[in-house]
Amino acid sequence: MRCRWCWRPRNPPGEFPLFQARTIAVGFALVATACALAIAPIAAFGDDAPSASGPSPETAALLEVREDVEAVNEDARDDAPAAVGASCGATLDVEGVGDTCVTKDGLLRVEQADGRSHTIHGLDAPPTGSAAFAPTSQSAVNGADVSDISCVGADAPHYVLIYARPNNVTSRFATVAPLLRSEIYKLSAFIDSESRSVEPTAGRRLPLRCEAGTPVVLQASLTGLTSGTANFGAIVDALVGQGYEYNGDKTGNERYIVYYDAPSPSGAAGTGHVFTTDSSAGAANQNNKGGLYAVEYRFDQGGSVPHWEVLIHEVLHTMGGVVQSAPHSTSAGHCTDGQDVMCYEDGSGSGFTESACTTKVLDCNRDDYFNPAPAAGSFLATNWNAAATYNSWLVANAGGALPADTGGLTQTGASSTAIGVSWRAAPGAGSYVVSVREPGGAWRDAVTTSRTSATVTGLAAMRPYELGVATRATNGALGERATITISTNDQVDLVAPSAPGALRARHAGSTVTFSWSDRGDDVGVADFELRQVSTTGRSLRSAGRTPDTTLTIPATGLRPGVRYQFELIARDGASNVSPAARVTLLIARDRAKPTAPGNLRSSSATRSSFVLRWNPSRDNVGIKDYVVSQQVGGRWKQLRVSIPSRLQTVKIVSLRPNSTYVFRVQARDTSGNLSGASRTVRARTH
Repeated sequence: MRCRWCWRPRNPPGEFPLFQARTIAVGFALVATACALAIAPIAAFGDDAPSASGPSPETAALLEVREDVEAVNEDARDDAPAAVGASCGATLDVEGVGDTCVTKDGLLRVEQADGRSHTIHGLDAPPTGSAAFAPTSQSAVNGADVSDISCVGADAPHYVLIYARPNNVTSRFATVAPLLRSEIYKLSAFIDSESRSVEPTAGRRLPLRCEAGTPVVLQASLTGLTSGTANFGAIVDALVGQGYEYNGDKTGNERYIVYYDAPSPSGAAGTGHVFTTDSSAGAANQNNKGGLYAVEYRFDQGGSVPHWEVLIHEVLHTMGGVVQSAPHSTSAGHCTDGQDVMCYEDGSGSGFTESACTTKVLDCNRDDYFNPAPAAGSFLATNWNAAATYNSWLVANAGGALPADTGGLTQTGASSTAIGVSWRAAPGAGSYVVSVREPGGAWRDAVTTSRTSATVTGLAAMRPYELGVATRATNGALGERATITISTNDQVDLVAPSAPGALRARHAGSTVTFSWSDRGDDVGVADFELRQVSTTGRSLRSAGRTPDTTLTIPATGLRPGVRYQFELIARDGASNVSPAARVTLLIARDRAKPTAPGNLRSSSATRSSFVLRWNPSRDNVGIKDYVVSQQVGGRWKQLRVSIPSRLQTVKIVSLRPNSTYVFRVQARDTSGNLSGASRTVRARTH
């Protein structure tokens, strides 16, 4: 098989690109960028048939694939033009990667359609599965579930899971989405276990965007891409074109873990962004950027399903594994010491020590890229350390039980179906997770609350249970459970809770927050329900339920200048309902304008079109859309179509060749307030 690559000189404005094709002979190319999988080096086999004691046909095929990948990487580094500063003066079109040049550090710089670029180490092959993982961490992987990740808010740094496919591949979303979630649970559990093996109170978990406590998996059908032909650069371009963030923005709060449901052109397993030259310790490091991508391709040897062993390598690349100045760095994004998930003989010429660690671990000897408790003066104490708290893309998991001075858990009441408990506040706790199980059985989460009391419902009469309470820090870190043995009785609960007290409502921007006090119940209040009273006072509409004593709801549908009535009831475990407390709310008029869109710029110019991009605006109630205007003579003319708030890009088409246009952008909030204008941008067609 031959791989066709082309020189691509960068072109001055107004000129057409010129291509000079040439061909380089390589073996069967196996492509997977920025991340070699954590696999032991494999000796090359000759053309002779294997002996009876040699590898199986399946293993032999994988070994051949790995040799081909190394050949592609070496040829790319040898033949691609050198980078010029932070960009490419000319590029080589590498199958499976994209338009590429080589940095002075031996990384491949991939040019995107909008002119921006990113670095990868090269291509990676599927894993051979020849080495075992550390036993304790493997056990954590085997038992991984949703509790091993951290669901965080949209304003916190987080990973988003994406199921992507070319438009000529039938969707397998219903099959792949739950498998992808399951593999991410394993990935996070492995990182957490490995971190705890160094320091028991310094666990680390992957932060993810969730809905109802479950990681979101988004679908992306990538128009224009076809199975087996799309390279990494094209996949990233297509996703960015659909509104996803792109690397280079240190303020971005999303990164992406992508399962691409088609093989790479050369059969690779995975790809990920990598920044290896910045070894500075702290949040300003390049490795804290948003908009980075870790991609796994569908490969036949792996059963065409997601694999945590592939994805952890790609994800750790996006977290700075392994910077060039690390003690055992290959200088191309990997390490040299043994069965480390980031160690790989990547063809860079660095020596490899297979026996440094006997099992696959996270950072063999804890000295290159991940150590939650590095020794004073060591490399990871003074350089970039992915386990440090300044790495925004892992969430601390403190792992501490409720402090001893809480006095333990106390059973405050019981009935035939419910039990009330209370505890003292734990310093640093943002909330508490209450779990229950039959003795020796599986735990189930029953209540999450910011209060220091809870009622567990749905129990059977006259039975003992174990109840556990764990702290959850404000950053999502979950501690170990403190436990108590409790019992139900045979008494039916017929007593209703007291009415909530001191009900208040506060409108701020796009939300309304209600607060109150719990006046108690003989067993315990299970939750509170807020209801909106109709204007006639004859009907009620539920506005939400919570076990806490505060509730925030969206102000959607509440008109400025109008008074609304709400009522609140308490409900116990037997569904007894308290008398209602009522409050009147006046919605103030929103007159605050959004901030102006920032950094308006143009890219991807053709004879009849170009693309405008800008940084998002902020507003107290939320952005509804963006309005794009063109300067015509001395006046501004709005485009007919507004841009949805989730996008900050628009393609302007049907333009005249060799012509200059001037545009600006404004944001509009959900109250109709229009922001000031962005700076203008002058864009010219070819």
